[in-house]
Amino acid sequence: MIEEWSKLPTSVVPFDDRSVLELFHGPTQAFKDFGARWMALLLEEYQRLENRKLQILVATSGDTGGAVGSAFHGREGIDVTILYPEGRVSPEQENQMKSFGGNVETIAIPGSFDDCQELVKRAFLDLELRKVCRLSSANSINIGRWIPQSVYYFIGYRECHQYPTLATFGVPCGNLGNLSAGLLAQTMGLPVEQWIASTNENDAFIRYLSGDDGEQYYPIPTLANAMDVGHPNNLERIIPFQCSTWNNISPNIIGYRITDRMIRETIESVREQFEYRLDPHTATIWQAVSMWLTHTETKRDKPILVATAHADKFKSIMTSTSSPTMEKLRMNTLTPKEKNVQYSRLYEHILSKD
Repeated sequence: MIEEWSKLPTSVVPFDDRSVLELFHGPTQAFKDFGARWMALLLEEYQRLENRKLQILVATSGDTGGAVGSAFHGREGIDVTILYPEGRVSPEQENQMKSFGGNVETIAIPGSFDDCQELVKRAFLDLELRKVCRLSSANSINIGRWIPQSVYYFIGYRECHQYPTLATFGVPCGNLGNLSAGLLAQTMGLPVEQWIASTNENDAFIRYLSGDDGEQYYPIPTLANAMDVGHPNNLERIIPFQCSTWNNISPNIIGYRITDRMIRETIESVREQFEYRLDPHTATIWQAVSMWLTHTETKRDKPILVATAHADKFKSIMTSTSSPTMEKLRMNTLTPKEKNVQYSRLYEHILSKD
């Protein structure tokens, strides 16, 4: 299993003041391939010892759906149901996750990623459902998804530094599984001095770093759609990693909120200056690192930016002349009654697959 999983390629692209760790050379052109592929190999092996089907439930803000669908497609004894926010993923992402067929099915939810995630959690908490179905998740709420992701931080360090040099990593953040994987790598011995985190306009984590109490709010749609998360699930995991609380923040994480306008300007600037193409999510961390370099007083080795997806997955978004709007947000807000309707739909689907 390890030999097969380790074939997933990475690449490091050096620039004058930073390096980019490209994690989008796998089958679905996204960093989620690393965690999803390992989970599929592991669960398929365990499934050989079972006589009941395993159902994988997945909520996706964009890239997880394609990665999980690809990783689990055709694996015996395992069915996958992918919930995604209707109208809030790129057409390329949607086409990818809907292309597999067979044991992989998709359900479009007329709401946000947070709504999809809430439905998945509700299924896991439904004792009556769990009596008749074997359920598991391939989201980062399952630490089995992001534990293997910690490996590529060691790969990036090995390519860019000599031990024991202290590294600086830049990580685009949505549900915070990617950053959690990096912090896990640090607890295992990876020499890291500074973490730079970027969000889009859904800035719950930035507010947390500023001492906010972590109040939940409904996410707004942005160009970096895979980061459109109102309440990051893995925030509760980052706090003990850092031995901190909401009002006692570890100083080695600094965060920046990046707007859609900044994303567009960064993509255009990097393309013109370096002939290098950024996707909207990697653009957030490129801009965040640029802001950090402008204000930092301590000279460090070049930061390593984690590039999470290939630009081709967002062609239609980046060629659009307009950004997502608040009107679209209001149209896609689910009421409690609508959530109950969508859960009933999911419940019946799960029972039909068992």
